[in-house]
Amino acid sequence: MTINTHKRHQTQQTIYDAFWQLYQRKAINQVTVKEITQTAGINRSTFYEYFADPYDVLAQLEKRLLPPLDNENKDGISYCLGVYEKNKNYFKVLLGQNGDPAFVYNLQDQLAEYFAYQLGSAVASDTQRYFKLQFVASGLVGVLQRYFDDNGGMTNDEVIALLQNMVLDGMHIRLVGNQFVAD
Repeated sequence: MTINTHKRHQTQQTIYDAFWQLYQRKAINQVTVKEITQTAGINRSTFYEYFADPYDVLAQLEKRLLPPLDNENKDGISYCLGVYEKNKNYFKVLLGQNGDPAFVYNLQDQLAEYFAYQLGSAVASDTQRYFKLQFVASGLVGVLQRYFDDNGGMTNDEVIALLQNMVLDGMHIRLVGNQFVAD
């Protein structure tokens, strides 16, 4: 990494950090470029070299927090909790009551795509199955939101086992098998 590249990454991180200090206390529509630049100790023109506005900072930050689930990540639930543990301070805010609905939506979409990939062609173009996957992903994100907010004394491993039981074992049968099968 050259000095110039390192300096750019450092400046960008400084902007992220300044933005995050403000976003933890304020809604996105109340965070201004002026506040970000003052908090970061940079010029306004420097901010605009990296971002268009505070919404762009949030969107790019969220992209960094949601690495793609792929076939290397065989267990999406464990993977999500691992990503959360690494970025706990961000996820608590983004998935919290005053968080970003777009982040929640993107996380749900990512999980639905992951489950569709794991189930293969069984869910290829069936509209009902698409909505079932969205339902499962929404439920998973809802449980994770509550867990991140107040874990109720459960460990990550206990939450993983619970979600795997509910989602992977229960829903997989219904999504793949066209018939209701009692657990």
